[in-house]
Amino acid sequence: MGACLTSLHVQTYPKHLFEVLLVDNRSGDGTCQYVLTAFPWARLICCARRGSGHARNAGVEEAIGSLILSTDADCVVAPDWIERLVTLFQTLPADVAAVGGRILPMSTKTAVERYAKSWVQQPDASREDAPRYAATPNAAFRSSCLKSVGAYDGTLGFDDADLGIRLGAAGFQIRYTDAATVYHRNPIGIVELYRHKVKYGKHNFDLSRKHPALLGWPTGGKVLRALLKATIRRVLGDICVKQPLALVSRLEGGTRMWPLIDAVIAISSYRGFSKAASLARAAKCLAQAKPGGQRTGNK
Repeated sequence: MGACLTSLHVQTYPKHLFEVLLVDNRSGDGTCQYVLTAFPWARLICCARRGSGHARNAGVEEAIGSLILSTDADCVVAPDWIERLVTLFQTLPADVAAVGGRILPMSTKTAVERYAKSWVQQPDASREDAPRYAATPNAAFRSSCLKSVGAYDGTLGFDDADLGIRLGAAGFQIRYTDAATVYHRNPIGIVELYRHKVKYGKHNFDLSRKHPALLGWPTGGKVLRALLKATIRRVLGDICVKQPLALVSRLEGGTRMWPLIDAVIAISSYRGFSKAASLARAAKCLAQAKPGGQRTGNK
């Protein structure tokens, strides 16, 4: 966090034209006192409701600027980050509600850190079937547009993707730029990567449950079976075909072990999604078993 706040303090954009808001989400590690002592110029806001979406909403409510820029505590922003985004918005039409900037890895020391699919990144803008959104480690919004759709949901891990869907449904555009850069810390080793992607798998389930048109109703057996088959094909291809080739061919993906890392990503993503689906089905069965509960007949 210290590196993040320091990078915000050395911006090329005039300091009197922006404010830095830091939202504390019920931390118990002395973060508040550290910020008050080391970074007294940052405006500290306390949010009692757990969750990054609720914390961001607390910041949105307190912000007074016409633009709201977002980054995370484990990020470092480029010195011209604010200046680049402000300048860009001055050239964009009014219906562009959000801009997602470039997110680069903070470190590439380990094999996992060098594999691009393990990085936190902006969504692939070339995919027509994927939702457009500005990933919160490097996102900028028109405050009026953001507030008009109710800001972040707060109950979803992928609140930024959900926000992008709702902005699009409201008729707003989302753009991307490589001119404004943020450096993000990514998982260092296999265990951290596995846990990270399990969490992302759960977030994908929660997102698709709220927006079933994107993936189909996620608790349905058909969707889970298709996902399991795709995961098995990906893992077998990685281990049986791609990994042996990677050991004897030209270096790809920053490491010769990239197929094994990709297999871990596939397994953990499926694990998170399927576990969330199982918990949702169990909760539904419990609700139906209670007095007054009504069975729907859905399988």
